[in-house]
Amino acid sequence: MFEIHDSLQDVLGATATRELLVKRASESLDSLLQDSDKDSGLLKDVSISYRKIGDIFGGTTNQGSSNLSNGTDAVVYYRKAFEIQKTLFEADFQNLEFLQEYAITITALADLSFIKGEIDEALKYCRLAQEKFVDIHRNSLSLMVKCK
Repeated sequence: MFEIHDSLQDVLGATATRELLVKRASESLDSLLQDSDKDSGLLKDVSISYRKIGDIFGGTTNQGSSNLSNGTDAVVYYRKAFEIQKTLFEADFQNLEFLQEYAITITALADLSFIKGEIDEALKYCRLAQEKFVDIHRNSLSLMVKCK
C-alpha cells in the first residue's frame, strides 16, 4: 500500500485517491489488530503502519514528502501507534526494536503537537521521548557489554 501511495504523492489531482488508499489501509489495519491474538510481530508491523498513515495525513517523520495536511487525523494514527508500541514495550522492555519504534512515534507526537501550538503536550512528549532515547542508549551499551 505504501509503495502505491508514494508513487502518487507528487501526482497533481491524486489527493482523493491517496485519501481513499489510506482509508482502505486503515480499515485493513483495524481488522488485523482485532485478529492479532497479541502476536508481538504483527502488532509491531501494525503500529509502524499506523505511524506511516500518520505521516501521510500530516505528520513530520517523513521529511521531504508531501502529506495530506490533516494534522488532526495524523494525531489519531500516531496515538494508535503509540498505544500499541507502549503495550509492546511494557511487555518486553528489553526489546530494543520495540523501544526504538516507540521513541520515534513519541517524537512524531511531540513534533505535531508543537506545530499545532499545543506546547504543554509537545513538552510532555519531548520528555517522554528523551527518557526513551536514554533507555535506547543504556540498552545499546548493555548489549555491547554482553557481546564482549
